[in-house]
Amino acid sequence: IESLLDHLFGKFDKGRPANLLQARNLWYTLRSLPAPKYSDNFSYNEDEWKKIQCWVEQAVGQFLDAFESSRNPLQQSGCHEHEWFHGYVIPIFQKALALDSTCYVPWGEVSVLASQRRRNHNKDVCIEKVERAHMADMLCSYEQYELVCGLSCGGPHFYDLTKLSSDEFGLPRMMKDMLDDIRLKFHCASKDESQLYVLGLQTYMTEIRIYLMDRCEVYRLHFVKTITLPLTFPAYRNLNLRTALKWAWNVRGIVKELIKEIEKDSDDDDDRVKTPLYEPLIMPTQDTPKKVPKKRVTKK
Repeated sequence: IESLLDHLFGKFDKGRPANLLQARNLWYTLRSLPAPKYSDNFSYNEDEWKKIQCWVEQAVGQFLDAFESSRNPLQQSGCHEHEWFHGYVIPIFQKALALDSTCYVPWGEVSVLASQRRRNHNKDVCIEKVERAHMADMLCSYEQYELVCGLSCGGPHFYDLTKLSSDEFGLPRMMKDMLDDIRLKFHCASKDESQLYVLGLQTYMTEIRIYLMDRCEVYRLHFVKTITLPLTFPAYRNLNLRTALKWAWNVRGIVKELIKEIEKDSDDDDDRVKTPLYEPLIMPTQDTPKKVPKKRVTKK
């Protein structure tokens, strides 16, 4: 994607756009750029160039709109992490990861609801609603097997799944709940759930950490990589959006390679011990009592 980035932000030896008007004019002509000569080493298919252009256009357009506004929302004291993350950071990753339909992206409370179901069952309580601080966005994808990628914002999380504190909405706990949730789906559909895994992307301020969780006899949490998005500059000209787009593209490549490696290992290693079928949660059932019609009471 270097040709797109050079067009929008200029080459490193020639400097960046001088002002917002020049940057906007370059943004308008982004789709007219010809596709580079295709190589088999590229991480995208030859017919996906237009999709890549649309992704870069949308991600950069969000920031241009903000800096062109008379009251730049990014420079207001009321711009909280939720607005910044959902309005500006998510679009960068959302389209990149869903570019070739490897990942299907419904943004919402999928992971938290999985944890909520587990907590309700274990504690025999009913949580009517989830607090705002517990919200998280999950990136769900599936092809031959259902895969789940989590994009979750929040503070410190816990590594030890056996601690009492991990019963809260930490990222590893949510990843485990999500893995249990999709394994239960596969079990009920009589499908093999032994190859399922969860990819988790946690953001804290400008840092993004990538984790993987699978289950072979026991649950295993693997740390994959950490990256930093330097997006905290006060002016568009100083906004290091070029680096952010490159990192998002790299994250997409990491996720695709992880999927390929896991699928390759599962296909090649036929002699490994298969994980036994998942034992689903057995929810007690109660017979509903027969309804008795109410008797009308007449006053004497």
